[in-house]
Amino acid sequence: MLKKLYVFLQNNEYIVKNLNIASVFYSCIVKIFTVIIGISLAREIFYLSLSLADLSHFGVDNALYLFINPFSLAVFIIYLLLIVLLVCAEVFILIYLCLPSKLRGQVSVRVMVRKLLKPEKSFALIEILLFIAYIVLTVRLTYIGLSLSLTSSVYMPTFFIDEFLRTGMFKYFVYFLSVFIMYVNIRFMYTFPIFVLEHKNFSRCLFESFIRTKAFGSCFRDVFKIVCIIAILLIGKTLIYKMIMYSALFLDPSGENIVLYSFVLSLLRTVNTISEAILKLSTMTILIHTVVESDEIEVVPQQKKKKHVHLKIALSIFLSISVFTTDFVYQEVKLSAMRVNKGLTIVAHRGFTKHAVENTLEALEGVKEAGLKYAEVDIMMTKDQKFIAMHDFNLFRLAKINADIKDMFYDDLVGMEISNNGFTGHIVSFDDYVKKAQELGIELIVEIKLHGGEPDNYVDLFMDKMRELGIDDRYKVMSLDLDVVEKIHKRYKYMDIGYIMPFYFGNLFNADVDFFVVEDFSYREHLVWQALLFNKKIYIWTVNKDKIIEKYVYSPVAGIISDYPDKAKEIKENIEKYNTLFDKIRNLVEMEL
Repeated sequence: MLKKLYVFLQNNEYIVKNLNIASVFYSCIVKIFTVIIGISLAREIFYLSLSLADLSHFGVDNALYLFINPFSLAVFIIYLLLIVLLVCAEVFILIYLCLPSKLRGQVSVRVMVRKLLKPEKSFALIEILLFIAYIVLTVRLTYIGLSLSLTSSVYMPTFFIDEFLRTGMFKYFVYFLSVFIMYVNIRFMYTFPIFVLEHKNFSRCLFESFIRTKAFGSCFRDVFKIVCIIAILLIGKTLIYKMIMYSALFLDPSGENIVLYSFVLSLLRTVNTISEAILKLSTMTILIHTVVESDEIEVVPQQKKKKHVHLKIALSIFLSISVFTTDFVYQEVKLSAMRVNKGLTIVAHRGFTKHAVENTLEALEGVKEAGLKYAEVDIMMTKDQKFIAMHDFNLFRLAKINADIKDMFYDDLVGMEISNNGFTGHIVSFDDYVKKAQELGIELIVEIKLHGGEPDNYVDLFMDKMRELGIDDRYKVMSLDLDVVEKIHKRYKYMDIGYIMPFYFGNLFNADVDFFVVEDFSYREHLVWQALLFNKKIYIWTVNKDKIIEKYVYSPVAGIISDYPDKAKEIKENIEKYNTLFDKIRNLVEMEL
């Protein structure tokens, strides 16, 4: 293993030569200040655009209002331009650090920004839009080891992907799309180096990268090199993590020394930051090396400048100590405030869907068998104004029948065979679902699904059914339709009513409801504290991954809705059982690093 590693490094010595202490340090500093200053400034500009449009938030319910107001639209454009400039600056600095010294005289931030904003042969708006699209859609995959500070959090919402994967036909489409995107990303992998090194606008650089990777073997070698570096760093980082963690446990067997473990966490974060910097520099060095080797790039002579070495070293040491000390204090405060949310409610999403078809009696029985107390159920109104347990507006996904629920009668739907993920079940009435839940002792959260064909007196019909079943003062009710839930809450104050908010960004507003349901993609910690000010609660959906579950176990949210409620229950119980500072650190490392 070590021999292979030695041979790899020897054959790619240009990578090692470029990884000096100064380059790694500057790369770390760029990331830190981009996150602290850049992202903070961008966030404030975004909130300003919301306030100018008289909006508390940006979501699917009000997105249009942000773009109708000319002042908010102008500020939002400034927000996008700032993101573009910050990405340009980070990319430029990274490339500059990776360039051979003889080439550094011919690149500058001014030239790069000018090429983007004032292209010679195309419209600036098109260039900017192409740049933004490239950053958002391709960077994380294109640069296999290069996740920029402003794009590291860009990902597809989990619930969106999960809904696609629930359908067999779309499942294969998602897999195909993932492979296609990866292919396209590899074809565009040299875009940034070309953009900086050559006198071409961004659209032309995209095209040039696509042409250069026509011979797939050459670019595959670069991808292979990057993957090897990722593997080396991953192994090395893991070994360092374990060494630090168990050294701390040796010094403090009780695992309760908050000063020690605050230091440990800061040290681990430092190791992670350095590892990311090395990976970025290595990745960019490989790409630049390929571009430089294949092109005849004119070398511009540089004037020798006095390098104030001692001053730079002193400033670097000062910045390093300042950043580390600040992070140490932050981690100490964070660890002191970190508490296990023992009251966290775990809700089975549409029942226990890993053992039965969603919203069926079998799925409800699975909730009981898993030792859980809460389940979420979707209900929908049929053409003859009766209620069934159903999520989809159309029957095709579950019953392979192309028919809308709003056009079908109750008697035709109840008892219909449905299947998904290898399981078979039957559509059940809301009445029977509630009866079964009461028999099993399962508490329900009822989601009202509106297909658009409901009568004007829908709220009255729904409440009549809730009273008929004797659950109007017992079960929680929620919906994506704010108007409906507010109408219910205004008329029936004793009911526990919630509003579901997908794609939500900004501040919480004081809606006439008792709780909010926020998708994990849109959740920000400040929403919980704002909810507490309004005397309301926050539920999160759909929480499926282990790390995400652990995050919410340590958060003050009221509950999580999961497709894997049994796993969520187990994770929560394990954290409650083992909750020393050592365990907290380990969980934080798994979640954040």
